[in-house]
Amino acid sequence: MQDEILKKTKKKMDKTIKVLKEELKTIRTGRASSNIFDNVYIDYYGQKTPLSQAATISVQDPQNILVKPFDPSVVEEVEKAILSSDLGLNPLVEDNVVRVPIPSLTEQRRKEYANQAKNYAEEAKIAIRNIRRDIKKEIEEMGESGEVPEDYEHRLLDDLQEITDEYTEQIDELLEKKRNKIMEV
Repeated sequence: MQDEILKKTKKKMDKTIKVLKEELKTIRTGRASSNIFDNVYIDYYGQKTPLSQAATISVQDPQNILVKPFDPSVVEEVEKAILSSDLGLNPLVEDNVVRVPIPSLTEQRRKEYANQAKNYAEEAKIAIRNIRRDIKKEIEEMGESGEVPEDYEHRLLDDLQEITDEYTEQIDELLEKKRNKIMEV
């Protein structure tokens, strides 16, 4: 019983960490990274398709990304999708390739991105606390109904708090790493 409830807790909290990692990937750091296009979609043969599934995305150097569509006829569509994204990038079409220069971030923009990362981390912490609250309620109900002895209930609650602290610490570490990358000039 104990393992089951704690496994369920860890599984839910792992999902929260995974979502946070995906969100943090979308924040620019001032260096070229193909991950910044994770939320860019193009109209590819009548279907909304992630850019990464319609083109080869490669980092040419720290300031340039090359996007080479599998079908050269959608080059303009790729350019349009990048322009209309909220990334603030200006792609350049060269033959059948789209070159995307990555401008250096201003100090103000770096602070905005660091703040955005902090907000994502805070949302993840709230999700972790909500998971803890729900599982804690479940454990307390098991104790009240007599399903588990009182000392066992307390041990489960202690383990739950330990797991919560562990995941909160993970969130803090992910945030710190991302902030350092963003603020790096």
